[in-house]
Amino acid sequence: MVAVLVAATAAGGAGSAGAVEYRATGTVVRVTDGDTFLGRVPSGAGGSRIRLSGVQAMERGECHAIEAERALARMLPPKSRVTVAARFKNANVPNRKGSQPRPLRLAYDSKGQDVQERLLLPGLVLPNSIRRETLNEGTYSRAAQIAAAGHRGIFDPSFCGTRYSPGAEFRLMVNWNADGNDRVNVTGKYLRLVNKGSAPVPVGGWLIRTSKHQTFTFPAGTTLAPNGGAVVVYNGSGVNSGGTFYFGRRVQITNPYASRYHIGSMYLVDPQGNFRAWSFWPCSYQCPDPLGGKVSMTVVFDPDGNENLDPNQETINITNISTETLDYGYNVVETGARVFEFPAGTMVQPGQTAVIHIGRGTPSGLDFYLGESSSILPNSSGIATLRTHEDVREACYSWGLARC
Repeated sequence: MVAVLVAATAAGGAGSAGAVEYRATGTVVRVTDGDTFLGRVPSGAGGSRIRLSGVQAMERGECHAIEAERALARMLPPKSRVTVAARFKNANVPNRKGSQPRPLRLAYDSKGQDVQERLLLPGLVLPNSIRRETLNEGTYSRAAQIAAAGHRGIFDPSFCGTRYSPGAEFRLMVNWNADGNDRVNVTGKYLRLVNKGSAPVPVGGWLIRTSKHQTFTFPAGTTLAPNGGAVVVYNGSGVNSGGTFYFGRRVQITNPYASRYHIGSMYLVDPQGNFRAWSFWPCSYQCPDPLGGKVSMTVVFDPDGNENLDPNQETINITNISTETLDYGYNVVETGARVFEFPAGTMVQPGQTAVIHIGRGTPSGLDFYLGESSSILPNSSGIATLRTHEDVREACYSWGLARC
């Protein structure tokens, strides 16, 4: 068995380009659960209990756990050849009770097939970037999105039983880019769960979870009103009230452009263990683009007069250029570090323009305000974009040397 260092030319997805990849070849001893196996492989981190990187299986006793473990056992039978890979040779997951850490590795079976992708495409596991190990994370997120679109495995909303509101339809949106500084504005990251159906849905006892088992449980009595009724769960701590909740701690809501991780996902799980709604960002498969090609964007970044004295002279303008009424609600505008989300029910008629003023004011009609006390749009160059929460760009305007 020989361990070598090679360039990561086979690593797909964001965060992989230019990475140095550690590879080693050995044999499988046995699979221990849906994302872990014992192997005789040079690990570089001690021990032979290897944790698959890039994926997260359900824990034993949870719905979907047995299916993932059995599938992995078929892919990696005892004594079969296995190749492992990592961006960092010393990447590992600490074990409990003082035992040796588990090396974090991607695994390829005796035929060279990507084990992680084979687990993700049928919906047996979730995509999960762990610590610094981001090899292939874009590929794995797309594989999970393909599984979700086909309602396979974990994404079959009745796989674990159909006891809880089986006909309910949801939209789960995650604001992964906080307004301003992500580290300072902790509660600027949040998720919104919307009831798309015409009947109220009780969600007390239901979970919001990440791939990393970070969870929030809706309190008993929480109900989503019909026809767009929504609740919001903010990152960090705060006082739960009405339809507003807080995780109670910081959870990993990944900003693909401001962290080492370039993918993110969030899930709604009912008490039966069924995954009922999900959100992946950035979207890379069957991506919704409700306003794409239907709006135009302009920016007034250098108005006449002194914009520092009246920052409302600076505006971001989004015009409905289609022949239909458009719903701008929940779409996101970004410029620099500023993030603005259109309120629910922002309906724009053909030819009308929604105007975001940089300064302060009271929202009225299609006029909105960022609340700044001075100018923020640089005259030299800049970009403003309109996107969905799944990071699908719907419009963009750039000036100066910047390019959309």
